[in-house]
Amino acid sequence: MYSTTAFTLLALLASALAGPITYQSRDETTSCARRCRDTNKFNYVPGTTYEFEYNVQTHTSMEGASSDQATLGIRATADIEVLSKCDMALRLRDVKVYQSDPSTSTPMKYADESGEFRRNLERSPLRFSFQDGIVEELCPAEGETTWALNIKRGLLTAVQNSMDNLEKNQRVKENDVTGECKTDYTVASRGWYSTTIKKSKNLLGCTDRNGYHSSVHGMQYRVPSEIQSLPLMKSTHECEQELDKNGLLKSALIRETHTFRPFSRATSGATTKVLQRLNYKTQRSGVTTRQDYIRNRAGLVFEHAYGPGNKDQPMRDAESKLREICQNTREDIRPDTPRLFSELVYVIKNLNVDDIRRVYEQVKSGAICTDNIERVKKFFLDTIPMASTSASVTFLKDILLKREVTGAQATMWITSLSLIHYPTMEMLQEVKALLDTPQYSKAAMLPISTMVNNYCNHHEDCSVESTITNIISTMEKTIGYGCYIRDSNLETSLVALRALGNAGHLDRLTTTISSCFNKQSNPTEVRVAAIQAYRRLPCTADRSNVMTIYQDSDEDAELRIAAYLAVMQCPSEDVFSRIQASLESEKVNQVGSFVWSHLTNLMETSSPQKQTIRRILEDKTLGRNFDLSTLKYSRNYEGSLFLEKFNTGAMLESNVIFSDKSFFPRSAMLNMTVDLFGNSLNLLELGGRMEGVEYLIENYLGPYSYFGGKAAKKPKSTVNLDHLRGDLYMRIFGNEMYYDHFKGVDPLASIKNFNFLDFLIKMSKKQDYSFTQSMMILDSSMIIPTSSGLPPQSHCKRNSHHRPPGLWSSGPPGAIKIVGTMSMDAFVTKTGLRVVNTWHSSTALKGRVELSRGKILSADIDFPQQKMEILDVK
Repeated sequence: MYSTTAFTLLALLASALAGPITYQSRDETTSCARRCRDTNKFNYVPGTTYEFEYNVQTHTSMEGASSDQATLGIRATADIEVLSKCDMALRLRDVKVYQSDPSTSTPMKYADESGEFRRNLERSPLRFSFQDGIVEELCPAEGETTWALNIKRGLLTAVQNSMDNLEKNQRVKENDVTGECKTDYTVASRGWYSTTIKKSKNLLGCTDRNGYHSSVHGMQYRVPSEIQSLPLMKSTHECEQELDKNGLLKSALIRETHTFRPFSRATSGATTKVLQRLNYKTQRSGVTTRQDYIRNRAGLVFEHAYGPGNKDQPMRDAESKLREICQNTREDIRPDTPRLFSELVYVIKNLNVDDIRRVYEQVKSGAICTDNIERVKKFFLDTIPMASTSASVTFLKDILLKREVTGAQATMWITSLSLIHYPTMEMLQEVKALLDTPQYSKAAMLPISTMVNNYCNHHEDCSVESTITNIISTMEKTIGYGCYIRDSNLETSLVALRALGNAGHLDRLTTTISSCFNKQSNPTEVRVAAIQAYRRLPCTADRSNVMTIYQDSDEDAELRIAAYLAVMQCPSEDVFSRIQASLESEKVNQVGSFVWSHLTNLMETSSPQKQTIRRILEDKTLGRNFDLSTLKYSRNYEGSLFLEKFNTGAMLESNVIFSDKSFFPRSAMLNMTVDLFGNSLNLLELGGRMEGVEYLIENYLGPYSYFGGKAAKKPKSTVNLDHLRGDLYMRIFGNEMYYDHFKGVDPLASIKNFNFLDFLIKMSKKQDYSFTQSMMILDSSMIIPTSSGLPPQSHCKRNSHHRPPGLWSSGPPGAIKIVGTMSMDAFVTKTGLRVVNTWHSSTALKGRVELSRGKILSADIDFPQQKMEILDVK
């Protein structure tokens, strides 16, 4: 009897150990751990504090080319307090940061003179959920800075162990500061007193890893691939943990190497090495962190934050840089000019609006540069749209409203607003004034709507913010209540509809949009533009009215096709069932041929952005075939290729849409998209729409036209040339940057009446024509988190300066500078290396032409400079 009972108890115990892992629920209001895992791989004692010594060292160098290196180091004491089995807290103390000083013989110097680095890291403890080795969730205190939290994430990465069993090798998917990665755990050795475990990961295959700060916009996608990020870095990650026999961490050592591929060859090149050590020192009874109310929660993955930078730069830096530009550009554009311009841009980024105004007044008065005022003023004004800060946007708005910048430069300034990837609410409040100004309202709609979209991409609750609703309401007022479109408000209403489509995000826009396309008295181009405004609205927006338009066979084919495309932006089983039913009974071949070709292409597409709808369609059959004659019926064209192994691909898509009212295509578009390592980049979309082309063709090619050969009888269709109307648009990265609407043939008249001789006569008068343009064409940075939580940044910028030639005396000097930087940022100090390429040209040509009675009598050409630098590359 005794033996039977014992056997039964052992059997029950074995079955309990072999069963699934169970969790105990916790009070989420005061406990960081929402649950508690019922296993005992680690045996940390509640009410105990474990003290560790923490050390981080980073070395950045150009291996194989120089022995010099930039070093950054962090030292601290880390206390891990065990509040309960699954609820712990991390406290840092005695924090110090060091950096190398190439100017002295001392290898390292203290880099936190202000104490800001130490204060941020020591200010508050970090509570975290510890699920028997897995750091599942963080609960940062109020006011914890993002960069300080990232450094603490790096330390907890060294603590984490995601193995189910410490005795067996295992591959797991693990979240830590480097991202979500497949991690290989290997039991390296097992002794009486300790166990050594090694883990490694392929960082190129990690998701949620890289951060990009660039004007290049993309949409993220996920596919199973070993390459999940732009392979600019060749990285390795190895970690070694030593655990004692009681299941406590004795030490952790992490080694990482990051080599910047564009600057590397084999084992040489720009390299950053990270060494991270965590060593157990002692333990003591008691904890100091209270289990207060939980206000914030976050994950262990590195958090990317983009800010305006340090605002403490003095105004004299801008004045000094402008004086250098004054001296440097007195004669022509020199090789150093791009460097000076880019440095001026970064100085302007750090100035407030009052300082920018003061500098501008000094430039205008000649206080900074007396003999080169206009060119220095132009350089200063060129930096304003490049700065992309709240202060620069405020100054930009003020200058435009004062009419101090006009013409092409004013248009460029307004367009540059759409390049601000991370606009702030303060910026949006400032540019609202441009919408309220009749002179700029039309030109500002598209750029400001792009700013709204960019803001809402990073703020989910943007639709309830008053500034956003005011901007949208201003655009809606341009259309007017009820959307009654007349010739007087046609063009502005079309621009407003394009802008609403550009902004997207707000469900309430459907009220205004629906009133425009449901009103049959409105021109077809207005109704089509209104339906196309759904392109960025969320799938929660009501599309029932759009579906009704598509299913109404009495509506124009062009309008129905636009409605179909709007509905298919949010595909579902129900949507497809209704479309399939309509397709079966479709009477209009224009609509049927387009829908059939579009669905057929979706069934075969390789684009990762369209795989959701492809899965919906893969088991469906299209019962009817339609005539797909290229020159008669509307069609969708798509060519796509995606290489899953390399996580790269491309797609070329085009729509050609005919109307029942014309034999000539009514509209067409071409879209080019590139898929690169988890991001789809909609590089370019060009499109246009035209009505009345048949009248134009008949007028010039018909039987009674000039080329027709019949009796010279004035064709009746001449009076219908006013029916010719259309529009053109261009989108870059999905943002509509350009839109133009025309009516009749008047826009072509100015080209036809251009007289080159009159142009020469006007230019021959003694006048000086000078034009200089400076711009930062590319300013992009890629932030890649290391295991320490310190982000190495790869930064590339390209500056271009050009002065085009004049007619009589020309000096077309120009300079291009490309800078690549690899740096390690500790927020109070930064170390790294920089590679600079400069292309420079300085040539001049002088000419003189004499005219008499419209004939050229003589022409002289001279080279005024003794030395001409055709091309200088460094």
